[in-house]
Amino acid sequence: MKWYLYKHAIDVNSVYLDILGNIVMFVPLPLFLYIVWKVKRPHTMFWIGFIASFIVEFTQYITGVGLADIDDLVFNSLGVLCGVTIIDGIKRTAFETERSNN
Repeated sequence: MKWYLYKHAIDVNSVYLDILGNIVMFVPLPLFLYIVWKVKRPHTMFWIGFIASFIVEFTQYITGVGLADIDDLVFNSLGVLCGVTIIDGIKRTAFETERSNN
């Protein structure tokens, strides 16, 4: 019943919350991949995040638990891309700081 009510909500704020939630949920994944699994290449981080999101959506579709939407896949991937961009920015800043100190 909860998913039915959520799916049929007309409130625009619910749509914005859904979009923002999908993006924010996957932003930390690249940091996790970078620190724990030592994944260094940005495109590898992106594809791992994309595949993880696809698995989540596919599982929702197969089991019928939750709502499987293509927009979730897109916005989750956008979240991964934001995380990769943040990591890249931190690495560039650290590199420039190190270079200027030498």
